[in-house]
Amino acid sequence: MRPARRSASGAVLDGRGPRESWRGATLRERRLALGLTTTSCATACDARESTWLRWESGSPPPATRLRAIVRVLGCTFDDLFVAEVRR
Repeated sequence: MRPARRSASGAVLDGRGPRESWRGATLRERRLALGLTTTSCATACDARESTWLRWESGSPPPATRLRAIVRVLGCTFDDLFVAEVRR
C-alpha cells in the first residue's frame, strides 16, 4: 500500500477527510500589511514577479518555495492554507 500524500502542513490528502487549499488572498493581505512589494517578495523567494502574482491569484506555489514564502511574510504554513471538508 502506498503512503498517503500529504500537504505542506502535513494534512493527509487521501480524499476521505479535510483537504487543504491554497489561500492566495492571504498571501496578498500579508504582503500589503507588511508594506512589501510584489517585486521584493518575489526576489526574496527566488521567483519572478509574474510568478508571485500568480500565487496571489490562487495558483499554489511549488512546495520548494513555501519555506521562503513563510519566512518573507512572517507567518506559518497553516496561515496560507484553509481546510475544506470533502462531501
